[in-house]
Amino acid sequence: MCEEYQLQTIELLREIRELLAGYLIYRDPLDSILQASATTPFFLDYKERRHLFVWNPNQSAVTLLLEDYGSLSVAPSVWTALPFPTGMRIFLSGQTYLLPLMLRCTDSQVP
Repeated sequence: MCEEYQLQTIELLREIRELLAGYLIYRDPLDSILQASATTPFFLDYKERRHLFVWNPNQSAVTLLLEDYGSLSVAPSVWTALPFPTGMRIFLSGQTYLLPLMLRCTDSQVP
């Protein structure tokens, strides 16, 4: 009886270790620069990472129009999380010309 219990415990611990190994693998963040405007959207793509952040290099805040969710203000020189579904279209409110933005896909909570 004890031996059977020990074998079950060892098997459970092995499964837990395999599950945790998937979370402990370090992957470099993926950065990309894009341009968007009120008529040219960009699409959210996590690139197999857990989190997506946007960086606004412009001098003033930019308002993102999130498809079906409303809007989000992105301050200059600050990483802002975009915890929305993959494939969502995002436009820039009131921007008639293309503005550059940087996206970071990462497994870390804060870039």
